[in-house]
Amino acid sequence: MLDKLDALRIFCTAAETLKFRETAVRLGIAPQLVTRGIAELEKQLGEMLLFA
Repeated sequence: MLDKLDALRIFCTAAETLKFRETAVRLGIAPQLVTRGIAELEKQLGEMLLFA
């Protein structure tokens, strides 16, 4: 489980790039961690944050 600050950092970068792979490269993390971070935020908020 990611802490909230990490999840928000992932979300902000994903919102800028609009690409999970580019987000992972910029943050130096695995693409799966980007997916997990966005999913955790969506679950906590009960809302879809990014549209595919």
